[in-house]
Amino acid sequence: MRRVLLLSLVLLAAGAIPASARAASCSLPGARTIARDAQARVFTVAGHSRVRRRYYGCLKGRRPKLLARAPAPRSDQDTHTTIGLVRLAGPWVGWHVRSVSDFGAGEFAESLELRSLAGGRRSLSIPVTGRPVVRFVVLADGTAAWMLSAGDYREIDGVARDTRTPTPIAYARNIAARSLRVTPSRVAWTQGSAAMTAALAAPAPPPSGSRVGPQAMDGRFGDCGTLVPASLVGHRSVAASQLAPAPDGTIVAAGVRTSGAGGSTYRDTFVAARLSRDGRLDASFGQAGVVTLAVPRPAGAQDAVLTDALVQPDGKVVLVGYVRQSDPRRSRPVVVRLLADGALDHGFGSGGVVVDPVGAQRSSDVRAVALAPGGGLLLAGQRDDRFYLARLTAAGTLDRGFADEGLAVDPGKDPSAAAALAATSDGTIFAGGQAASAPMLVRFDASGAPQTGTYAAPPAAAGIVALAPLPGGGVMALGSASNVVATGQLFLGRYTAAGALDTSFGERGFVLDPQVLAPHDLAVGADGSVTATASFELQPGGYAGSGLVRYTAGGVRDAAFGLRGALGGVSSYGLVNGDVLLDAAEGTAYSAQQNGLAFGVTRFAVAGPATDAVAGEPAVCALATGPHLGPLVRARRLEVSLRLRAPGPLRIGATARVAGRTITLGHVSLVARYIEGAVATVRLSPAASRRLAKLRSVRVTLTAGAPGGVRTTYTRTLRR
Repeated sequence: MRRVLLLSLVLLAAGAIPASARAASCSLPGARTIARDAQARVFTVAGHSRVRRRYYGCLKGRRPKLLARAPAPRSDQDTHTTIGLVRLAGPWVGWHVRSVSDFGAGEFAESLELRSLAGGRRSLSIPVTGRPVVRFVVLADGTAAWMLSAGDYREIDGVARDTRTPTPIAYARNIAARSLRVTPSRVAWTQGSAAMTAALAAPAPPPSGSRVGPQAMDGRFGDCGTLVPASLVGHRSVAASQLAPAPDGTIVAAGVRTSGAGGSTYRDTFVAARLSRDGRLDASFGQAGVVTLAVPRPAGAQDAVLTDALVQPDGKVVLVGYVRQSDPRRSRPVVVRLLADGALDHGFGSGGVVVDPVGAQRSSDVRAVALAPGGGLLLAGQRDDRFYLARLTAAGTLDRGFADEGLAVDPGKDPSAAAALAATSDGTIFAGGQAASAPMLVRFDASGAPQTGTYAAPPAAAGIVALAPLPGGGVMALGSASNVVATGQLFLGRYTAAGALDTSFGERGFVLDPQVLAPHDLAVGADGSVTATASFELQPGGYAGSGLVRYTAGGVRDAAFGLRGALGGVSSYGLVNGDVLLDAAEGTAYSAQQNGLAFGVTRFAVAGPATDAVAGEPAVCALATGPHLGPLVRARRLEVSLRLRAPGPLRIGATARVAGRTITLGHVSLVARYIEGAVATVRLSPAASRRLAKLRSVRVTLTAGAPGGVRTTYTRTLRR
C-alpha cells in the first residue's frame, strides 16, 4: 500500500500555543526566520514527538499562524518533508512543499500552497507532483502565478484574486525560465524572442443545476436502447469499441474478446457484428450477425488491441489494430479485411490478413484507417517512435506511388504518433496525433505530399485521439490533455480547411474541460455542435459516469443536453466509452460499449424526430428487488434496482398484498442523474414494518416512473 504524506494547511486553534507564547508578537521561542518582508515573516520552530519542525507565518505585530508540520522520518515509512520557495506579499504567503516516501518505489507528492495571514477562508493547495517549480509569484491581493517544467516545455498557470480554481495560461517550448511577470489581471512571459501576455481571470463556471433535457436511450432499439448479441455474452471480457457506417444503411460494430490470460495462453479474438438501424442483427453477416476472428499470433504476443474499423463502398469490412509483444516497447500491426458476408477476403494480404504492413526496425502499430481519395486504404500510427501515413492497394500491399514508396514518415527528432485520420472530398488528408507533448495535425494532399503541419497546443500537454470533418470545411479534433487542473481531461481544437488553428473557437482555438475525462471519439452535427464519448466527473454534486457529452458550436458544454451536458452513467451494466455515430435524419446517436462485460451498441435519442418519438416511453425500463423478507423487516427499507433510460425526476412506490388487502409500504421521490443502472431506497413506514414482521411471505409490487409519465410495474413474492 502506498504511503505518501500529503501535507495540508492547519488552522491554528485557540489553545494550540501556550499562553506565554500567545502574547508574543509575530514570534515564538526558538523561531528561525526563513522569509521576511516589511509586513510579514515566516519562521520555523523545533517540533516534538513525531514532528521535526513546525512552520509559522504572521503579519507584523500579529500572532503566529501554523502553516504546516514536517513529520520526522519513521522507521517503517521514512517520509521526508521539505518546504521551500516561500513567497510573501502583503498579507499573503505562498510556498512549495514536497514529501518523499522511501517506502516502496520512492513515492512523492508536491504542491503549491497559498494562504492569507490576515485570516479569511480562502486557501489553496495546487498539486504539482513531478513537475519542478521554475518560478512562483504571489501578489498582495492574493493573485498568484507559477511556471512548471515539463522537459523542454514550460507550463504557466495562475489563480486570480478571490478565486480558488487555477487558470491554465500557456504550455510551450522556448519559454524563458525567469521571464514570468504578473499583475492583478494579466500574466506576461517571453517565448523565444516574442513577448507574450494573457488575461488572468477565473475560469468560466461549468453548467450546474438539476434541469434535464429530452435526450434518452432509445427504447425502440434492442433491449431498452442497447443491443447485445447473445453469442457474445459469456465469462470472457468482450467490448465493442469501434463503429462504422455501411453504404446499405447498416452499422458494423467491432471490438476485442479476450481471455485475459496473455503469454502462452493468449486467446484474444477480433469481433465484428453488423446490425440494422432498427436494432436487429444482420443474419447474412457471419454467424447470426457476428464474426469472431482469432488474431494472428506472432511469437511473444501478449494481447490484441483493435483501434479502428471502416466499411468500404463495396461492403467489405476493414479492421485494424496491433498485437502487443512481451517487451512493452514492441508491437506489430495487423490489418484484416472481411467480405460483405463476414468471410475473410482471400484477395487481401495472406488469406485476408496483413501483418506488419509498414515494416519496422523495432516496433510499429496501426491506430487509424480511412478510405484513400481515389481508392485504397490509408493507415496511420507509429513506426519506430515516429508517426507515419501509408496507403495500401486493394490487395493489401504498400502503394509505392504514394508519398515515398508508400510511406510518409515524420522527419523530426521528437517521438510522435498519429492516432486519427480524416479524408475530405477534395482529396485532402488530415492526420492527427501527438508530437512530444503537443497535439499534432498534419495535412497531406492526395498523393501523400505533406502540405502543412500545426503543433499549437492548449495550455496543457496534449494529443489528438479523433478527427471529424466540419460542415464548412476543416476538421474538429478531440484529444486528451493534462495540466495543473486535471490529468487526461478532454480538449477540442478546431482547424480550418488549410490546416491552421481556428483561433475564434473557444479560447484561442481550444476548449479544455477538466470535468470530462478519457475522451474516445467525436461526431460533429450539421450545426457544428460536437458530441463526444468520454468519462465525466461533473461538479457540484459529484455526478460521475461515462457516456455522451455535447458541446455547442462555440465550444461550451451544452446545458440543454442530458444533465449538465452529459448523458451517461456507471453501473453493473459497465458502460465503457467507444465510438459514436450521429444520424441527423433520425435524431439518434449510436455508441459502442462494453455492457455487463459483453459487446454492446446503444442508441440514444438526441434530437428530433427521435426525442419526440420516445417522449412517451417509460423512464424506467426495469426494476427489481431482493427475494428475502427478513432483511427488509430488519432494515425497514427496500433496496430497489432500476434500469433507467434518462436522467430526471422519479417517483418509486412499494405496496404489499396482505390478507386480501393492499397496504402501502412507502415511496421515495428523487432526481436520477444516470442512465442504465441505479439503486434507490424506499423506507418502510413503522406500521408497514410491524405488519411485515408477522408474515412468512408477502407479495410486493413496485412501481416507478417520472411524475406524470408512464410507470413500470414489478411484482415479486418475498419469503423468510
